[in-house]
Amino acid sequence: MEQIPDELRKTARSLVYERERLGLSQKQVAQRMGVSQSKVCRLEGSADANLVYGDVAAYAKALGLNVTLFYDDVDAEPRIRAQIYAEHIADMLEKLKKVLPSGIGYEMEIAQFSGNVLLPLLRNGRAR
Repeated sequence: MEQIPDELRKTARSLVYERERLGLSQKQVAQRMGVSQSKVCRLEGSADANLVYGDVAAYAKALGLNVTLFYDDVDAEPRIRAQIYAEHIADMLEKLKKVLPSGIGYEMEIAQFSGNVLLPLLRNGRAR
């Protein structure tokens, strides 16, 4: 039996907290997903040996959420891996800027972080 990746397991667990925060039952989520309540129970407990990213994405969608996937080349040298993470962070900061209310004062800090931390990493050999 193939082991469920830790990232998938962690994401499934965090979605349980979101379901509870929204006041939804497992049965309600199962209905929204078009699956049985026992499937939702197995998904939440990461006990489904066949758990895949699509299941987690469907669960998130049933909660009204989107899922963002990141990749990581675990065999790459550390410099390349750092650049991959910097690219992910840069993408997330762009999304963050879009959802932040204007005029709350984080624009300058985000720009400084991007310029001081991310830009040097991104310039270090990987084209975006």
